[in-house]
Amino acid sequence: MLSSQRRRFRLGRIFLLVVLGAVAVGGCATRTIRETISDAGGIEVTLRHQQKGRTVIAREFGHPVAISATRLAHILARIDVEDREAAERERRNAISTDLLTPLSEALSAAFERANSDQEIAIVAIRRERRFGVFTRKFLTSFVAYRKNDLLHVHLSRIDWEIPKQREERLPEPRAGDRVMDFRAIPTDGMRNTGSQSLAVSWRDPVFAQARRIQPGVGTKIRRRTILMDSPIPDEEAGGATDTDPLALPPEALRELADLEEQRQTGILSEAEYRLRRDAVLRRHRP
Repeated sequence: MLSSQRRRFRLGRIFLLVVLGAVAVGGCATRTIRETISDAGGIEVTLRHQQKGRTVIAREFGHPVAISATRLAHILARIDVEDREAAERERRNAISTDLLTPLSEALSAAFERANSDQEIAIVAIRRERRFGVFTRKFLTSFVAYRKNDLLHVHLSRIDWEIPKQREERLPEPRAGDRVMDFRAIPTDGMRNTGSQSLAVSWRDPVFAQARRIQPGVGTKIRRRTILMDSPIPDEEAGGATDTDPLALPPEALRELADLEEQRQTGILSEAEYRLRRDAVLRRHRP
């Protein structure tokens, strides 16, 4: 009888230790904390940060920051993708023109509200009408944040048709996840940081003006260019400048020297260095 009670006591202690261990491990696990700040008009904006136990993991983002919706619209309009799922490989706008204005307004508000540990997750739905009825829905999603005075955009889904069974629970974007077969193609003021990620020199004067978009048939794709057999190399897609350094004013030369020093010391990556260098050269182009 006593032996049986001891066994039960020991089993109870083991069970309690297992439970306490699980609680302790769970309490130290890294969790994603979400704060939805906007969900209207088919666009959901969420601020996300990582937390281990009760401690917020520092990300050192440059938030909050004021970036106008107009400038953000010009930036988003200049992001292209090479669609490898199409019958013919093609280059087209990453963001549908129908979404540019509401997306930019929502993103501008998010940048002003986000803190230095929060990234911005955007989920936007475009509806396609047929015979006067919305019959198909398409998802565009990405993650954005500002770091080292560069605007980082990680594309996730681009005009992805939402299956009927997924409409109630849409997938959220995550930086680094590759869920569609496309490649981000940077234009002036941008550099690739990954196959589907870009770093944008958002203060560049090129984004003060809108990009001319050629009208097309329908609303899904407003501008499309059929690509040749050879894809555009990443190192060529950023738009190199041919400005003669000898023709630059002294202040531009000082900026270039500072950038070179930051690259040599490891403060700037090669991609960030090239991006900022090109911005300086364009700003002082004769």
